[in-house]
Amino acid sequence: MEISTPDRVPLYEMHIPPIIASSILRKPINSILLHNPDVVYSLMMRERLGLDEINRHTAEELLKFHESTGIDWVRVVPAYTAKPKDLRKIDEHTWIMNGKRYRWTGCSLWNMDEEAVYNPNSFIEQCKRSEVNVDPKIFDVLRYLEVLGL
Repeated sequence: MEISTPDRVPLYEMHIPPIIASSILRKPINSILLHNPDVVYSLMMRERLGLDEINRHTAEELLKFHESTGIDWVRVVPAYTAKPKDLRKIDEHTWIMNGKRYRWTGCSLWNMDEEAVYNPNSFIEQCKRSEVNVDPKIFDVLRYLEVLGL
């Protein structure tokens, strides 16, 4: 951020919906990996790309998107660190992953097996009791961006 140069502020949420990335990057939506778990999980299921390739491709799309729009900040997305267990598609936009159902709709991936209403106190207590383990691969997209010159 520079005092002398006005910042360009995006008009979207913290993630770029695939349909917007598709338009700006001039690529078919089914080839966009950035914020597009439906495509990423399809590739994982068919073992078309490994995690490193998926994360590198995501970083490249993220960089190209930001270069194309002139937005002067980048929200670095977490990298895929492991292929989900029991990964399978049960209908057009619904997946089974790690024993839970997820649905890709409204440009978000929704856990269909979560409670509809949360008790904030029990959630906070659960967080306090849980152990934090950070897989260093979570930062791979950030590392790829650094290699790409961001």
